[in-house]
Amino acid sequence: MTVKAADGGGPGKIIDAVCRRYSPRDFDQVFILMDEDVPISQNAYDKARKNNISVLSSTPYCLEGMLLDITGQPVGEDSRQCKKRLQEQLAGPPTAHESYARLLTRERLDGAGHPTIEGLRNALLGSSAF
Repeated sequence: MTVKAADGGGPGKIIDAVCRRYSPRDFDQVFILMDEDVPISQNAYDKARKNNISVLSSTPYCLEGMLLDITGQPVGEDSRQCKKRLQEQLAGPPTAHESYARLLTRERLDGAGHPTIEGLRNALLGSSAF
């Protein structure tokens, strides 16, 4: 498994970058986890599909909104509020995976029932159910 963070630039640019950098021949599956606070055009979805790339959306708004949602907390009105609310609860910097350990337990993730979390779980476990 290879995990790479995008440098931003909007959904279309992220999909373009993934299409240029990664060939479907190099991987069994390619997934993009993308915030939904900036709409993804149909052309971008079509390009991802044509290149066998699955796009998962962090809803509501962004990754932080999705994480607040699965922990049963108020999400807020936009991605900026979500980021602020979540970061106040982290045990360290938001770029360090250990910062999330206390808030996002295995039990909480297993019981989330969120379609994107399930898609990520399937992707990470190599399930073809996605």
